[in-house]
Amino acid sequence: MKNRIRELWKRSRLTQREVAVLLGVSEADVSRWEAEKRPLTPRVLAELAKISKVESWELVVDRKGLRQLTLPWWGSSCVYVSE
Repeated sequence: MKNRIRELWKRSRLTQREVAVLLGVSEADVSRWEAEKRPLTPRVLAELAKISKVESWELVVDRKGLRQLTLPWWGSSCVYVSE
């Protein structure tokens, strides 16, 4: 599943360097997360969510994508839609 961290950083007007400083990591780490070359740990997800002012699940799926997720207990033909 593609992460949305770059999109959220742009919205927050943050650079990779600024995010790295806020998290206490290297720019290379931030770049790898953005390029999906290194997995996001639960701790990193929580910190990135706080920086981006979103819920941690929003780093990996947007609200539109969430609405399109199929709920397994309803069968594959039913799609959850929240308003």
